[in-house]
Amino acid sequence: FPPLIAVKSSGVVCSAALMNERYVLDYLGDSSEIVRCFGEGKTVENGEEVYNLFLEYASGGNLADRIKNSGEGLPEFEVRRFTRSIVKGLCHIHKNGFSHCDLKL
Repeated sequence: FPPLIAVKSSGVVCSAALMNERYVLDYLGDSSEIVRCFGEGKTVENGEEVYNLFLEYASGGNLADRIKNSGEGLPEFEVRRFTRSIVKGLCHIHKNGFSHCDLKL
């Protein structure tokens, strides 16, 4: 594992969506435009078994926050860079037979 990761968690009884996310990320393989999955694990918290998905930490935050914090919007060169990266990631996803149904900033 890298020194810093993101963890998505869900109670085991309702963790099917997270397990599916793991399957899809593993299937897609390495792409610099898609968050990497480093594995999964189970823990017990407050007596409940919890499914944990270990993901690449995106240190830059999300695009919505970046736009909001800029105050005036992003410069055109950044918009082009983000758009190119998003389209590249979507092409990789579509090429592997998946569609992204929840795209947001």
